Amino acid sequence: MLEKAVRQAAKAPSFKEASEDLQALAEVSISATHLQRVSERVGREWAQARDQEVAAFREQRLVCAYAAAPPAAAVMLDGGRVQTRAEESGRGVQDPKWRETKVACCLSLASPEQAADPQPEPPRKFLDPARAAALAAGVKTRGRPAWGRTAQPAAGKRRKPKRRRPASKKRVRTVVASLADSDTFGWQMAAEVQRRGLDRARRKACVCDGQHYNWTLFALHLLPWGFIGILDFVHLLAYLYDAAGAWKKDRRAAWKQYVQWLRWAWSGQGKPLLASLRRATAQLGKPPPDAADEDPRRVLRDTLTYVQNNRARMDYPRYRRLGLPTSSAPVESTIKLINRRLKGSEKFWLSGGAEAMLHVRAAYLSEDDRASTYWSRPRPYARAAGTGRLRATGLRPVVIGGPQDRGLAQSLAEVGDSAAGEFSLQETGALLAAARVCVSGDTGVMHMATGVGTPVVALFGPTVERFGFFPYRAPATVLERWLDCRPCSAMGTSRCPLGHHRCLVDIPPEEVATAVDRLVA
Repeated sequence: MLEKAVRQAAKAPSFKEASEDLQALAEVSISATHLQRVSERVGREWAQARDQEVAAFREQRLVCAYAAAPPAAAVMLDGGRVQTRAEESGRGVQDPKWRETKVACCLSLASPEQAADPQPEPPRKFLDPARAAALAAGVKTRGRPAWGRTAQPAAGKRRKPKRRRPASKKRVRTVVASLADSDTFGWQMAAEVQRRGLDRARRKACVCDGQHYNWTLFALHLLPWGFIGILDFVHLLAYLYDAAGAWKKDRRAAWKQYVQWLRWAWSGQGKPLLASLRRATAQLGKPPPDAADEDPRRVLRDTLTYVQNNRARMDYPRYRRLGLPTSSAPVESTIKLINRRLKGSEKFWLSGGAEAMLHVRAAYLSEDDRASTYWSRPRPYARAAGTGRLRATGLRPVVIGGPQDRGLAQSLAEVGDSAAGEFSLQETGALLAAARVCVSGDTGVMHMATGVGTPVVALFGPTVERFGFFPYRAPATVLERWLDCRPCSAMGTSRCPLGHHRCLVDIPPEEVATAVDRLVA
């Protein structure tokens, strides 16, 4: 049930809707607040596993998960945005700001290599005025359009779709998403590429828009493996479309100029394209420093700079012959799916929570059963009650239990000394008699502490106090949460029937430590 809850929390637009979905579809009641807490904790665990892989990669210890390399591969980089708020400022939104999310789409491909260009002519949609306007507007790389972006498709009989050339067939997609800085994200992306064995593909590409940091990551991590840098053609189309409208005020002339530039770009003819852009820029003149984004002089200058900076990544006929993609549409659609969950004017994340949910969402968007792999691993224990706080009050915590509890007790070494499996029943009783307080679940240790007169903080989960098994002699505090699923057992169980163990997980460590303080005061 925990797996289903976290999966729904990663897919639904909000924790509230995920909570409602679980109630309606699975008849499980989990509050939105608890669902957020559990999902973010799982996300932090999975992100820690990712960071361990990155560390192994940097130390050249990372093992590739695939025996055979794919025939072709592509890595696509882009970014989205989420809103964050100030940490440790209490409830409410303090210091809200937009932060960039970084996303990598890692694809194995099954597309063949061909001797001739499989599509020498541009796609029909690039040459249709209404569809070209919509494509340019959708990129959103610029401000208001110089012309025609608001054009709507003309009404009339729909044309029969033209038979399309075979696209670069995707085999498996995996996703890396993070709020980390570019340097950290670059290592995360590179570790995923090696883990997938994409670095061993004979034909491989990195497809991005023209952002500088994308190509910095490419040069640092992917170029040494032989990846080919490819400028996303649709972003180039948007620049050319705007530049044509900025130069030619007449709509027919602007469309004719756009088509000419587009054909040059599609056929890899960079020289005439650059020459024409330079003539247009010189004709309009240099834009002033305070020129608006829509100023035609600035539009043309930016387009010329964009093409000059990316000229080496515009050999599109060669890329098509190699069966490599020329569009970053897969990563852009992935970002839309991520934004649906994390982006919104009403959503303000703490940075840690956003990072955790980015990783959970990326795991479920990955097509290599990554989430199932994470769930199959042993989960780490949650933080212990009062870490550091009990020692600060002069108490010396000691963890007791049977021989089977030694591993768990050792994992709590930061809290106190381990005596699990070290004492007989009588010796355990003597230790409890010497203790100032005992923290226990509804177990035999709780009753032993009560019997020797030691104050007890008792955590009741599957069982309830009214069953009669509660501290009856010594000073005691019983901590429990009232849930519809309690009690689920008269004697307690090792596994939660619903998979969430909210009866105990919802008791925060701070509440336990406060109860200890009161009993020893």
